[in-house]
Amino acid sequence: LKSAERISAVLPLTSFLARSGEGEFLCILQFRERNAATLFKLLEDISAQFDLPIKLSQHEVDAHLVGGIATAPNDGDDPETLHKHAMSALYKAKKNTGRDRFYFYEPTLKDGSFRRLFIASRIRSGDCLKEIFVHYQPILSREGRHVVGCEALARWENSELGQISPTEFIAEAERLGEIDTLGEIILMKACFDAKEWQKDLPDFYVSVNVSPIQLEDDAFVCKVKNALALSGLPPNSLKLEVTEQLYLPGSESILQRLKALTDLGVRIAIDDFGSGYASLNYMCCYPFQTLKIDQAFIKRLTQDKSSQVLVQSVIQISKSLGLDTVAEGVEDLPTQKILEQMGCDYLQGYLYSVPIEPGVFKRLLPTKKQQSEPNP
Repeated sequence: LKSAERISAVLPLTSFLARSGEGEFLCILQFRERNAATLFKLLEDISAQFDLPIKLSQHEVDAHLVGGIATAPNDGDDPETLHKHAMSALYKAKKNTGRDRFYFYEPTLKDGSFRRLFIASRIRSGDCLKEIFVHYQPILSREGRHVVGCEALARWENSELGQISPTEFIAEAERLGEIDTLGEIILMKACFDAKEWQKDLPDFYVSVNVSPIQLEDDAFVCKVKNALALSGLPPNSLKLEVTEQLYLPGSESILQRLKALTDLGVRIAIDDFGSGYASLNYMCCYPFQTLKIDQAFIKRLTQDKSSQVLVQSVIQISKSLGLDTVAEGVEDLPTQKILEQMGCDYLQGYLYSVPIEPGVFKRLLPTKKQQSEPNP
């Protein structure tokens, strides 16, 4: 009742206010002039009513409010639609922290199936290629902890949707059969950038994720050859990361393509090992040179003894098979220390750097002059 009185005190006489749920009110207003300033002034007046606490019996309650707003005809031209959209905006306001927040209903372009439709249309038209770029996360050696390579990670930022996660747009590109084009562009960009950085670090390498669908393409090996030839990057400076789920059925054609790539000198890494269903048999049958341990295990190393046993076992088996090991998801010094003691070859994670744009990444790398200078 106290809240209703405070809201009613500033509403126009022609408005309608009703309780629509526990702690929720529904307000219907009609503005004769199409002037947003009038609405904003009303919202400020409502917020001001809750600047002071509400007295209940002998107690004071510090109340605050959030609100969702839908306007006609932009957000709907019937009561049911307007109410649904106002509740959608209210839900968003409740999810966000802070006091006295009012959210306007956003166009359905940013919701569910409409969002997916928008992403799909940008992929089909090729317009996404103007907005997708590559960031790099450094990979450090256990011995010396210096940068020896990086992982190339695709990023997409759109003026309408903002940042679109790789999980979202890569899955959509795979569904649409467009992942080959997108993957080839990312591979080409990564090869050219790595070649530039080799001017100061000749042994520098770049790791690029490969979709299982790309490996099903008969022309994939030729695309890799083309990227290496055009960029001038030595084949052994390129590492292709393939997810372990790829190998469940055991495709002979994929195995032949992987062998053709290793014959070129390209290195193959099994990514996210432990997240799926890979068996030790796959480690023996496929031409891997590197195993990347799934970060879910790495992040539990300091709290979970079983994760330590598992990671230690994977590292020991990898060494027995002649495979390098990379731990991704290293976020703190205790985790780094454990992995160093276990003998993990390479480390990657937020402890060292988030994925960053090429210009910033270059500044992480030592120049030839810095490498030649004696340690103090």
